[in-house]
Amino acid sequence: MSFLNQTIFKFYYIFLWTFLQVTLSSCTAIQNSVSPISNSLTSAIENQTNKAFSNAKILVSNLANKSSFNTDLEFALQQYKQSKYEVAEFYLKKSLIKVPDNPTAIKLLPWVYFYQHQYGKALTSFKRTKAFYKKDPKLSIGMGWCYLGLTNYERAIEQFEYAKKHNGDIYQIYKGQGFAHLILKRMPQAKENFSKVYNTSQINEIFNLWSTIQENKPDKLLDILPTRAESLSLFTLPIEFPRYQGLFLGLPKDIEPDINDAWNAFEKGKFKKALYIFKNISIGYHSPDAENGLAWSYLKTKEIKEASKLFKGILQTWPNFIGAIQGLDAIKKIKKIQARHADYYFEVNKLGLAEKKYKEMKNKYPNWEYPHIQLGKVKLARNNFLHAREYFLDALDIAPKNLTAKEGIRAVRKEVDSELFLADLALESGDYKKAALLYADYIKEYEPNASSLISLKNTFHQIRFMDNPWKEYSSKQKPVAPPITFFSQMLDKLGLRDTVLNNARPVIPSRENSLAHAYNGLGWSQYYKKKYLKAATKFEIARSEREYFVDSSKGLGLALYNAGQFKEAANALKIVVKLNPDQLDLAYKLDTSILMSWDATSAREYFSKNLVNYPLRSSLYMGLGWLIYRDRDSDLAIEYFLKAISLDPDFALTSEFKTLLAKKRFGWQVYNKFGWAYYEKHDYENAIIMFQNALKEQPNKSETRKGMGYTLNKIGKLSKSVKYLNQALELNNDPNVVKEIISESSAISPYSATTTVRTTLGNILIKQGKTHEAIALFKDALELRPKLAAAHGGLGWAHLALNQFTQSRTAFKTALKIQPHNYLSFKGLREIKQRIANIKLSQN
Repeated sequence: MSFLNQTIFKFYYIFLWTFLQVTLSSCTAIQNSVSPISNSLTSAIENQTNKAFSNAKILVSNLANKSSFNTDLEFALQQYKQSKYEVAEFYLKKSLIKVPDNPTAIKLLPWVYFYQHQYGKALTSFKRTKAFYKKDPKLSIGMGWCYLGLTNYERAIEQFEYAKKHNGDIYQIYKGQGFAHLILKRMPQAKENFSKVYNTSQINEIFNLWSTIQENKPDKLLDILPTRAESLSLFTLPIEFPRYQGLFLGLPKDIEPDINDAWNAFEKGKFKKALYIFKNISIGYHSPDAENGLAWSYLKTKEIKEASKLFKGILQTWPNFIGAIQGLDAIKKIKKIQARHADYYFEVNKLGLAEKKYKEMKNKYPNWEYPHIQLGKVKLARNNFLHAREYFLDALDIAPKNLTAKEGIRAVRKEVDSELFLADLALESGDYKKAALLYADYIKEYEPNASSLISLKNTFHQIRFMDNPWKEYSSKQKPVAPPITFFSQMLDKLGLRDTVLNNARPVIPSRENSLAHAYNGLGWSQYYKKKYLKAATKFEIARSEREYFVDSSKGLGLALYNAGQFKEAANALKIVVKLNPDQLDLAYKLDTSILMSWDATSAREYFSKNLVNYPLRSSLYMGLGWLIYRDRDSDLAIEYFLKAISLDPDFALTSEFKTLLAKKRFGWQVYNKFGWAYYEKHDYENAIIMFQNALKEQPNKSETRKGMGYTLNKIGKLSKSVKYLNQALELNNDPNVVKEIISESSAISPYSATTTVRTTLGNILIKQGKTHEAIALFKDALELRPKLAAAHGGLGWAHLALNQFTQSRTAFKTALKIQPHNYLSFKGLREIKQRIANIKLSQN
């Protein structure tokens, strides 16, 4: 008995590990054919275990499926909070395929549609969800707002009233009813509803706002949600500043009563009381509403640093939340007021006093870019260009996209590097030959001054700084520390970093900085002329200078990448991708460089750890796929390839992937699977290309001809589709079934539909008017699979085409018993009723 327990224990981990690896490949649809992984695993179980293992297999499978579901749902919630609603929608649907009755996913899905301004789709989804949770007032509130968005105001009032009967959120209910009455010009009713949640001043503000809108744009209505073009909406009214609680609808947690009490105190100006309540709200209640209230309470009690920290924390999770954005804007205004004395001294040209005050501000708010910029301007006014440059660079370390700091850098370059102006113009205009000549002439003229730059570059090389990019790679999507800290680490290693106490800056000779400018420009000129190794040597020199470190690192990485020196390319690209994780082209090149140059263990660790923070980056899955392929587990490798393609179909056709693909000879199965991956992404053009490649390898495979038939059907080439589908049946009387995710607008909840070659062929024949042939195919399909909903549904449509209503109704109802979410069968039943009604009308 102990042996059996140990064996089951080992089997548990083997199966769980394999299953979790496979789940990475599930994206837009379930695989169309039986997975090779499943076959090999089943074979292993049959050879090494007995019937006693079947229960363990089911248990582990369920646990693994639950784990995968939880991961998908957690990621969907994360994306929802970040306002990435399309991604959230995708992962919610993926979760519902695995666990169709999960209440969190079911209830959140309609809100995802709602916040995408898809009010019709959201309403339909709310209705479907309400069928399972009839007394949930949140669903009625959601339906009420959807009806408002669809201008059906009476129905909106009804839904809000229904929510009131089931103890729904009073604020949303009375607000929604109030605006519905206001739009219908029922002012007394609107005022009555508003009075339940707003004070007299707020009500007057609403009416004044409404009157202004009607005067200026009589036909315009306020949007429910803010848009890019218009920030004012029913959910972002000025009277809701700074809470905006409507933006948190749909979250799984209910509002804790203490939060409302705290906000009530805040609105009455009792900020210390509000702060006390917010600070004592139950631990673990991580609500952005509560955190926003706490931050604003800190701000109102003049604890600016605490408020700033909280607002930034909110925006890490909710990057578009207007309350936190306005909080940071308010803090900036407070700081600007505090800096007005320094600004005054600067404006009247009292530069010494201005510099003293700005330094005080810099020390008080070290992470605020403004005093750094102003100190740069002071130094610029004194023609102290090098110190001005350092201050502007400090500002860019804090706020990399600050236009004023960038303009300051350009002003410094104009003065210090005036001789390089024409070279820069030539580079920007694409005249790389002229630019290269001008940069080279400048370097030759001042070559003696380049020795310190080259020496610094050689020192970096000798200490092998950043030789292993994994050790320095940030595990977060945004760097925790700004680049200045990173550059300071280099100076620390070289003993060039000055102490914080004296805060003295290294004085860099102007010609040395200009030489870095020239080397960087020459590097890019040579890069664009495809002289990659020559460009790399220039970038290596230029990146030793702080101002050009990031730009030259990018150039160095790209140059070495194109020259095939992947390990060195990875070292250079690391810092660039760290600072710009959203630039996928650079990230793909970094990941490819690591794949091509690192040892398997380090590369696997890198790809696996980065997947946690960048789960949508295709190249990470592709990298793991190639590593697994090298371990001779081609089936599992293909699963990773498919996941990569599902995330970014174009990546499979990039030169990087083609280069790797060309080095390996794949069988028809790989191209076949790639074809189905493209099919599931609705990329039918590339699907056909892959299926054609598979047919070149093996022309007589039914699975590939089935794929061609399915794809051609999708693009409307029915005759060619029939040809390939019939060929598939000739080669194999029963090809594998295809499981597709149905999520059209009429499909309220996404569901997995199983189809076969015969059902697909039958549906095409109905379109071609060959109804009796279609019926024969559907019946053949049912002989093989009596509970195939697609076959019963197909019979329903075939009989309906022949006006055989009884048989058609029976077939549709049978399909719905097997697959309750099948919207095509619902549609068929409605069509039968309509036709019967039309016949009766014509007879009368």
